[in-house]
Amino acid sequence: MNCGRPEPASARLRMEPAVTDDKTKRDFRDRERVAGDEEYEVGYLASKFGLTIPEVRELIKKHGNNREVLEREAERLGVKLNG
Repeated sequence: MNCGRPEPASARLRMEPAVTDDKTKRDFRDRERVAGDEEYEVGYLASKFGLTIPEVRELIKKHGNNREVLEREAERLGVKLNG
């Protein structure tokens, strides 16, 4: 019984369920962006377009993390470097 006193934050936190990152629940937003801090995403783009990881990181820095834009720019850069 709290007798009109506010409940301590620790009591409220215990009652709330834990939030976890459920990898099975994804929507379109996950694919529209490249997480530049995730090594596997940067590595995927690098291998897909024949670039190095620093080149992909530079593309992200220059063009942002929109996947469509990055893939277009990576393809252009890959063609210039490899063609």
